[in-house]
Amino acid sequence: MFLAALYISLQPLMLQNPLKPVLSHGLGSLQIADVLFPFMLLWMTWWLWGAVRSGNLRVNMLEHRTVFVAAGLLVVSFLLGGVGAGYSPRLLDFAKFGYLVGLLLFFTLALSSMSAVTTVFRVLVYGSIGFMVISIGYYVAALFFGYSSDFAQIREGFPYLGRVVRLNGPMQPTSKLFGMYLLVLSLLLMLGKSLIAPRVWRLAVVLSIVCGLLTLGRAGVVAAAAVILGVASLSPKRLTWISLMAIPLLIAALAIQALTVWHIDIAHLALDCGAEYAIERQSQYFGWYGEPTMCRFSLDSGVTYSSYFLMKLVAWKTWLSQPLFGIGIYQYEHAWVAAAGVDIQSYFKDYPFTMAQSTYLTLLAEVGLLGFTAWFGLMGLFLRRIWGVLCQERSMRWMFLSWGACFFYALIDLDVQNFRFLYSLMPLAAGLSIHAVSQHCLNVTR
Repeated sequence: MFLAALYISLQPLMLQNPLKPVLSHGLGSLQIADVLFPFMLLWMTWWLWGAVRSGNLRVNMLEHRTVFVAAGLLVVSFLLGGVGAGYSPRLLDFAKFGYLVGLLLFFTLALSSMSAVTTVFRVLVYGSIGFMVISIGYYVAALFFGYSSDFAQIREGFPYLGRVVRLNGPMQPTSKLFGMYLLVLSLLLMLGKSLIAPRVWRLAVVLSIVCGLLTLGRAGVVAAAAVILGVASLSPKRLTWISLMAIPLLIAALAIQALTVWHIDIAHLALDCGAEYAIERQSQYFGWYGEPTMCRFSLDSGVTYSSYFLMKLVAWKTWLSQPLFGIGIYQYEHAWVAAAGVDIQSYFKDYPFTMAQSTYLTLLAEVGLLGFTAWFGLMGLFLRRIWGVLCQERSMRWMFLSWGACFFYALIDLDVQNFRFLYSLMPLAAGLSIHAVSQHCLNVTR
């Protein structure tokens, strides 16, 4: 329990390459909380040995058999990724993926008791409040004093807004991480509402909404919407509130996706090419589009597609070439370089496209339909557990449905399969769901 709480408290600290001076050989993205993983492995070994000695191994394995089976199938499917493309898994790739699966198994075992769930949840809430308050402090410093930092960055030429301050929180390299963290946190706050003081809960909810909006990113906005919908779902007039918000939120979601496709995020480059998008002499073909210019990636009736759409297109075409097993885990970057050409890739040298900016398409491209099904099957296992418990209580059921809609919508433009906190917080959410319903039943009995 102590190890799980310590990891939860440290995991938001995802500043860029904090351990690179120590581990600079291919492990520059290792985070502070990751140093606890060897101790987690020791704990799981101790747990296994204790279960064997006590004769409870079979009982304990049966209790978590679905998680073990789903995790095993995921490992096999990812190892088979790239079979048809001639890819052989690298040791480092397997270590990265094995670490995520190990996290999931550790928290599944460590959070088997309600006391452990309660303690870890409270550590998470108070720690998250602290990080959000600090992040807002950095945001104020950037907004009024021009102090740009990792927590809050000043951005020039932001689409439609110009000069803005964008909240990243304690996570790097982009605000998407912080936004997705807030989205998962919103589910935990709704499930564990009765475990913390009402004032603390309200403070966490307000801070989550504010921080989500200040990220100025799709993930953060979706997180804020999830919190608002969750609060509305817990209200006695839930149907009225959800009905009033459903259409505006749906329109906003469609508008965001439209901007993703048609927004000119390199507008200055398009303007340099002239109003008619004249073709440069130093031209490059962009994959399957075959547009001989760096100034326009692709044109349909004068509309310039954004790089986000093109990344998804590369992933889609890549999956079609290897539909069952994909091209191999963490291999999308090579497909992008091959499709985009050297010149276009060098333009984005400060932000290499290692993923397709879509969980669905990246998984399909890298590990094929087999790995795609296995990964969503594992995540769906925890979501099904939560639903199976919450279906007994109507308000919690509406809350979970609204949160699920926001979560699966966010995956369209986010690659979350490598987000560490997802593998630690999903088991926590499953444990909290049991408490949420039991607390409701107790209140009804009284």
